[in-house]
Amino acid sequence: MPENNHTSPKYNIHLTQPHGTVIADTAHVEQHFHAPPTAPPIDVGQIKAAFRAANAELRNYPDTIAGIHLARPEVADMLAWLTATEAKEPLAMVLDQPGSGKTVVMHDLLQELEARSIPVLAIKADFLSGIKTPSELADRLGLPASVETCIQQLAAKTSCVVLLDQLDALSLSLSRDQALLTLLLGTLKRLCNLENVRLIASCRTFDYDNDPYISQIKADRTFQLKPLADAEINRVLQTVGLNLNHLLPAHGTLLATPLHLDVYIQAIGEPATDQAPESFHTLQELYHALWQKRITLPIGASSPSERTTAVYKLVDTMQNGRKITAPVAILDDHAAAAA
Repeated sequence: MPENNHTSPKYNIHLTQPHGTVIADTAHVEQHFHAPPTAPPIDVGQIKAAFRAANAELRNYPDTIAGIHLARPEVADMLAWLTATEAKEPLAMVLDQPGSGKTVVMHDLLQELEARSIPVLAIKADFLSGIKTPSELADRLGLPASVETCIQQLAAKTSCVVLLDQLDALSLSLSRDQALLTLLLGTLKRLCNLENVRLIASCRTFDYDNDPYISQIKADRTFQLKPLADAEINRVLQTVGLNLNHLLPAHGTLLATPLHLDVYIQAIGEPATDQAPESFHTLQELYHALWQKRITLPIGASSPSERTTAVYKLVDTMQNGRKITAPVAILDDHAAAAA
């Protein structure tokens, strides 16, 4: 039986694949593979500048109630965790109920990180509707490459942080944007495997515990926000001439949630109403008073019924689309009510 000539195969079979070519006969296989061309390195300064521009959405988020900023002690705890030296703890979650101030806490944390010149990318999940691919996400954020590529190249030189705010906005209870949720969760998981990278995401406790996709996140650390202290509540109440000591104890509990306090101030503040300051017991009652003040009672270019119609049109659009935003054009037929 003749020997096989390994240098001159009788039959050449060329199987072209994405990353190589296989040359074979019945007795000999030669493989010639080549790695895909590596992306050219991106200037670190360019990445940092792009991150700072992308962070504007969280940086510019409203962070006051009645013009007063309420600092939360959890920000210092989160900053200490981010700057600690322990490895293998890449991911933390900020968890609490709706209206507890999670986004403002993330806003404050971003400002602290930027003030310390710690490289950070802040992503607001509720601003990314319709995004489906890494390249679309990079384009939306204004990055020179994908989020993973930018973080990987930056982390090769220094420690960096990623903040992901309002992940619950993409939960099945609020949204149909499954492609975006899958994209962000996959990105989060892969970033957790990189050295020199730490991540903090915020989410409602309910969705973290119950959403079939979000509940799969395994956080190394969780931060639970505490209710507002009485002194902080009083600072805000004094702007409308009130003191917490003059209200029922139940009101202190109600107003210890930042959203409730904000709605309360809007409902009883300027322009003044005849609503008694101590007449509220639930968030629903606060919203009813605010509706009366903003929709039912004001005299203007539009009637209360037209304003009501405009609001319900917005609600229907968001409900039908399972989104927490709606195009401005929805109100084109209600310009006076939207003014």
